[in-house]
Formats: sequence, C-alpha cells, structure tokens
Amino acid sequence: MSYPLRKPGRDQQRVPPPYTGPPPPPYTGPLNPPSNGRRRTILIIAGTTAAVAIIVLLVSVLLPKSSNGGSTSGGSASGQRSSTSDQWDAAVCKPGTFIDGNGGNILPNSIARTATCISTAPAGFAGAVESVVIGTYSSTFKLQNDLTHLGGYATIPTIDGNTEVFAVFSRDPSAVSAALNPLTQFGFIIHSAGK
Repeated sequence: MSYPLRKPGRDQQRVPPPYTGPPPPPYTGPLNPPSNGRRRTILIIAGTTAAVAIIVLLVSVLLPKSSNGGSTSGGSASGQRSSTSDQWDAAVCKPGTFIDGNGGNILPNSIARTATCISTAPAGFAGAVESVVIGTYSSTFKLQNDLTHLGGYATIPTIDGNTEVFAVFSRDPSAVSAALNPLTQFGFIIHSAGK
C-alpha cells in the first residue's frame, strides 16, 4: 500500500489517510455519568451507612435488656452489686416449680413478668410449703392494692423505674423471712404482711 506524500521535497514522509469508516455509535449511558470523585463519594456514604447499621445492631444485641428480659437491678447505684431476674428466681424458687405468666390472676395490676413458684425454704407450720408470686409494678398504689390479700413481700427498684416484687401467701413472719431472705443479697427489701 502506498501513501501519498505530504511534503514535496527532501524530507518526504508518508502519512496514512484520515479515517473514513462508519461513525461511532451514539452514547446511551446516563445523562451525567458520575465522575471518579462523585463515584468515590457515593461509595464512602454507602460504606458509612452500612457501618453505622452494623454498629447499631451490635449495640442493641449486646446491651442489657429491660427487666422483662432479665435486666440488672437498680441496686448498683446504692452500693449493691447488679443482678438479674434469673438470679432472683433461682434464689427463691425450688427447681422445676417456676411457671412464667401464671401470676396474672393473683397480681392483676402487674405490668409484666408475672410468675409463680414454690419456695426453696423448708416446709413451715404443719408441713406447709410457701408459694411465691412474682410481678413487676409501675405504681406503688397498684403494688399495694394487689398485695393487701397476700402475706409478706420483697421489693427492689429496677433500672427502668419499675418495682420487682416477690410475695408469699403466709402472714407468719418466720415463714416470710425464710422464703424471701435469699433476695436480700441482691438488695431486695422485705416487707411484713399488711405494710
């Protein structure tokens, strides 16, 4: 193939002819395709959003739950060590006797966590075994209203501002003490019948 000469004379060079093929296809992409800077910004925002979502998920899983899920008590502010509702239940309830959700008819004003169990205390007068009812209250009035027909009880404030209650049917102070005394190690206060 021979190319036309561009410059006549001593320094003659052969130059290829200009392109005369079909035109390139029309652009069909976005009207304003993102530049490298814009693309980088979009990736940073998406990555940051994903990281924040993962952190929120981890925090919600790892933080203590409210008293319904076995939260720590409010005792740490008063010098008592923190404890969970599982520890409270195990200290008072004989293994195999805890029934969750069964105290609602006995403690109708309890806002959450109603339960019953048999006390770990040895049998009292005439071989009677003490039943324990458990509830959570948002109001002192409602708590006292429900406990007027019961015997002694033990209370502790929870982190969320409610009061956790363990009560027994006995009005005998020694039976109340034997049934509820294990809770004092967690900061519970024992109240005698009628108070």
